[in-house]
Amino acid sequence: MKNIIWIMVIFLVSCTYMPGSIIDIDKTPERGFRSIRPAESWEESLVAGNGIMGALVMGYPFSDTITVSHSLLYMPIKEPLTPVNQGEHLDHIRSMMLEGDFGDASQFVVDLSHREGWGGKRWTDPIIPAFDLVIGMGHDTTEEYARTTNFLTGEAAVKWRTPEGVFERTTFVSRSENVIVTRIISDGSPVSGRFGLAPRHRESWWGGIDRREGTGIDEVIIATEENCITYRSSFQNRWDGLIEGYEGALKVTSRGGDIDYGQDEIIVKGADEIILLTRVEPSYDYNSSRTGEIIASLANINPDYENLLESHRHIHGELFSRSSLDIGGGSERKSLPVEELLGDNSGGVDPALVELQFDAARYNIISSTGINPPNLQGIWSGTLTPPWSGDFTLNGNVPVAVSSMLCANMPEMMLPLFDMLERHMDDFRLNAEKLYNAGGIHVPSRMSSHGLNNHFDAIWPMTFWTAGAGWYSMFYYDYYLHTGDMEFLTGRALPFMEEAVAFYEDFLITGQDGKYMFVPSYSPENNPGNIPYQACINATMDVMVARQLLRNIIEASELTGLNSDRAEKWQAMLDKMPAYDLNERGELREWIWPGMEENHSHRHVSQLYALFDIMDPEFRDKPELTEGARKVINEKMRYRREADGGIMSFGMVQLAFAAAMIGEADACYDMLGWLSRNFWFNNMVSTHDPGHIFNLDLSGGFPAVIVKMLAYSEPGLVKLFPALPEGLPEGKIEGVLLRGNIRVNKLEWDHTRVSIELQSGLDQGFLLDMPAIIDEIEYTGGRVSENGDPSSRWVEVEAGENVNMDIMLRSAVYE
Repeated sequence: MKNIIWIMVIFLVSCTYMPGSIIDIDKTPERGFRSIRPAESWEESLVAGNGIMGALVMGYPFSDTITVSHSLLYMPIKEPLTPVNQGEHLDHIRSMMLEGDFGDASQFVVDLSHREGWGGKRWTDPIIPAFDLVIGMGHDTTEEYARTTNFLTGEAAVKWRTPEGVFERTTFVSRSENVIVTRIISDGSPVSGRFGLAPRHRESWWGGIDRREGTGIDEVIIATEENCITYRSSFQNRWDGLIEGYEGALKVTSRGGDIDYGQDEIIVKGADEIILLTRVEPSYDYNSSRTGEIIASLANINPDYENLLESHRHIHGELFSRSSLDIGGGSERKSLPVEELLGDNSGGVDPALVELQFDAARYNIISSTGINPPNLQGIWSGTLTPPWSGDFTLNGNVPVAVSSMLCANMPEMMLPLFDMLERHMDDFRLNAEKLYNAGGIHVPSRMSSHGLNNHFDAIWPMTFWTAGAGWYSMFYYDYYLHTGDMEFLTGRALPFMEEAVAFYEDFLITGQDGKYMFVPSYSPENNPGNIPYQACINATMDVMVARQLLRNIIEASELTGLNSDRAEKWQAMLDKMPAYDLNERGELREWIWPGMEENHSHRHVSQLYALFDIMDPEFRDKPELTEGARKVINEKMRYRREADGGIMSFGMVQLAFAAAMIGEADACYDMLGWLSRNFWFNNMVSTHDPGHIFNLDLSGGFPAVIVKMLAYSEPGLVKLFPALPEGLPEGKIEGVLLRGNIRVNKLEWDHTRVSIELQSGLDQGFLLDMPAIIDEIEYTGGRVSENGDPSSRWVEVEAGENVNMDIMLRSAVYE
């Protein structure tokens, strides 16, 4: 009997490692992609992450690099300073601006900072890589090669064939164990390798202690213990509350084979399987090393790859699989190498590529959201000097990066944004006090390691941007609108909104016409066509944000039964807001101030803010405003068409948001094509500009553009296909979350036929608005009734009730 059992075991093991039985180089993951060349730079590396740590996998067969990062690893470069005392001189600054001296007003603040000892423009602290996990596996002839990312499991894999056999190296970052896991196997040949940790830029590193003058890094100490390599690095600058350095460790285990040690490396020979476990942690007290704790924590992890992967997939995969898109791309085309898909220059919208990017975008955002929301680079960095510090650019980039979290059915992914903001509330209060003599909070344009408004200059007068707290109040309130979480509304959203309103109560001044004036003001990065300065008065965006905040806080207070003694004051503030304005061509103006001309040849679209998320009722009630916005969209599209889409993906995303809101389907289709063709690397990470700059903005915005083309919602209203172009005549999307706490499990369309499956989180009624006359509707669950409009129906649902509707329209959904 024992012999039979051993024969069975030997047979199973031999099957497990039978050549070709476990490693299929040509196979593309069903939800993922296949690339046929390694990265040419770190920006093309495969990405994996758990929201805390990230891994960049270059993908070379024999000599590979996995760059490890951490979401809190912002290297201190500039000391956090109390904001410049702009508030003490606010009356003077306002006087200059009211007299038209906008450049002088901007320069005054810069000169003031010099008098206060700032010493010039202060950049935000950069996000940097922790170290490289260096892998050496000898040299051989590569007969076949591929690298893949499996979005469902979070695995980044490198596969290759040599005369000796087929090999595979896979990496994922576990959400359950908070560890980077790498496995190396073959189809039966023994696997060997040399493994070490090294500073990201090794050209100045010679081992031992590396003092890297001018980089911000003080020392690097690498040591080898049994089965582990430890890494310690301190920063040259240390300030209260910021990290002083970081520490990490690599643990190497194998099944079979021999383990030996070299100088700062671990050598494995002849193994059946090699498992690498890697972790990095920030250090707030570098003199008290925690490498022993890190080693102990790795020792407590069972290096069983399949078990580790399954526990990670249970969390990551559940998040990812909540939403999907099918617009006819076909599995065969999506299985092509991604280089072939991206290299197709036939123009238009490639359904297979768009479906892949819908998945890739969500994967990138999920993988980089955890402690914080995604920064400009998500959670990853391959350089000590990332563009714009890789920071949280709050005046446009972060809002786009988080824009799909709610609508693509991942509401809990929004919580790290709120956590981050709330960690810095004291800084925001100090900003309001020092910059504006105001109570409440002032959220800066940019931040990373702290929330103080330290980044500005005369060209970019970012201390004049006051819309931050109001804009992020929208996300707080929108979280409630999507989830119906009253505890969140009462305990987190409303307190934040109250502090945002408190700022406006002190900041706003009344003009001669009895209306409020926003002075100073700032429409991010743009200047009037006839004035070469960005400083301004009454930027339309600033007015839109304040209006929205007041509407939302009044509504939220009514819902919670709070602030009854303040609602009248807030309504009076709302009534005093300056009216939106049109120029002589009927275009919505970007600056509501005499003498400021439009400047449409610009990448930002801040004056369309009222159409990004929930339509401002002023636009719903006044068709001339909607028409004015349409004319702005047309001018912005003309500007972008001249450059085949142009630069800065997040600006185009916001333009698409506004276009979808008012039914500009053809413009949305053109932008979807540009965004899909021009703004992705072959690792399926989005870029800031065409083919340039690793950037997560579009990864957040791409799914949101598609959802907004397919559905618009607000409490009591679900509007389907507000901007569906003729180029997408049929398709299906699953897993969309709407305002009103309505989850669309499936929305399917085919010219004149529509099928929708939804579930509400509460008892409610809503208007279902279709793009054409409804000829016939069949449904199960809920109650559907006519309401006098042939293209809409009134729908009543109970909490948790499944509602299925099959609808026949008189004309196609895109007409």
